[in-house]
Amino acid sequence: MVKASCSSFGVYFWGQNQHKCTDVKRLTFQSTLKNAPSYAWDVSNTKDRSVLAWMINGHLYVAANGTIAANSDSSCMFANFSNMKKIDFGSCLDTTKVTDMSNMFLGCNSLASLNLTSFDTSNVMDMSGMFEGCPSLTKLDLSSFNTFNVKSMYHMFSGCSNLVSLNLSHFGSPYAADTTGMFNHCYKLKNINCFSSKILESYHSR
Repeated sequence: MVKASCSSFGVYFWGQNQHKCTDVKRLTFQSTLKNAPSYAWDVSNTKDRSVLAWMINGHLYVAANGTIAANSDSSCMFANFSNMKKIDFGSCLDTTKVTDMSNMFLGCNSLASLNLTSFDTSNVMDMSGMFEGCPSLTKLDLSSFNTFNVKSMYHMFSGCSNLVSLNLSHFGSPYAADTTGMFNHCYKLKNINCFSSKILESYHSR
């Protein structure tokens, strides 16, 4: 997929100037192009229309024939989709080659739940600000995440003010990842499943 721009300040997204980030209410990934309308725009990294996106009444669709390879730099991919309440990844998004997930869901104010069990994070090095400013999330299960190569978790959950439960049971990195401000303003977080002493230290020093 095309790299998202982190410098557009959340106005438009993914190389088009018709739909604003705030127009997106729901996002669905599909593994077939058979439903793609003629007005769908190209979001492939190779600009060959192998990955298309379109909007119908606030519902954003992204489709390809088969899996969709996420950009190695997937920072800000869904940033400032502030009215989006749901994302359905299915098994369509391939994150195997992603190295940067920083600010991926930054400012997704309305996102109340998130299923990321299909994410392969084994090559990710940067998760800074990944869920920053997601106040509607109440629980998050990231037990499937492989964080072996992660070097930055800076502000990862900062501003998740209603987060109560967090499963980080497989979090850990030999690179002494930066956990500064990882749980800033996580006022309601009471249940955290984690075995990393450094992450727990950051949690207790909120």
